[in-house]
Parts: sequence; C-alpha cells; structure tokens
Amino acid sequence: LLSNPNKAEIAACVTQYGNGSLECGIDRLSKHFHEMCFGGTFGSDDNVFCLILDRVDYGHLPTTEDKCFELLKDLRMEIPRFYLHMSSTFDFRIGRGTVPFDYWQQRLVELSSIT
Repeated sequence: LLSNPNKAEIAACVTQYGNGSLECGIDRLSKHFHEMCFGGTFGSDDNVFCLILDRVDYGHLPTTEDKCFELLKDLRMEIPRFYLHMSSTFDFRIGRGTVPFDYWQQRLVELSSIT
C-alpha cells in the first residue's frame, strides 16, 4: 500500500514517524493501534480512536517538541469550554492525562459564591 506512488506523502509521514525508517514507522503505528484494540489502557471499549498530529507548527517556541507540548496543553484547557454536555462516563485523554469536562460547572460555582 505505501509503495504506491499515489501514497508517497503518507509513506513519507510514516517514515518520519519511524525516525527515518518506514518499517519502524509502520511498527510504531501498529503498536499504538494494537494497544488501543487489545491493550489494558482502554479495556474493552468499542468506541476508541487515536489522533496522530503531524507537522505541528503552533506557538512561538523554538522546537517541535515544545510546540507540541504547548498545543496539547492548550487543547486540554480549551476543549472543555466548547463541549458542554459531555457525560461523566466519557473518558477523554490528551497524552496520558484525562480531560475533565467541568469548565462551565466551575464557572457557575465561581459566579454563585456568596459574599
């Protein structure tokens, strides 16, 4: 599949994900998806997905690693602001940390404090 000339951009991305090796990139992706489907991290949940970001250019930090960290930190803070009706049983994670969807509940508590 990745040897197809029409898939050259995908192959290049996977190669970069494998630190310059297409085989390592495929192996790394396979391990992620195997962990999602059969590993202990997500249990037997049927509704699991993984998002892999490539070519991250965010913020004004010098390294890609710092830019990725800043992007993930900002997403962890901002996503709960836009999704109001998330069930408490929904397990949403960015990196290794869970994202609590209690932004608006916390704001209501702050606004309703008695002085």
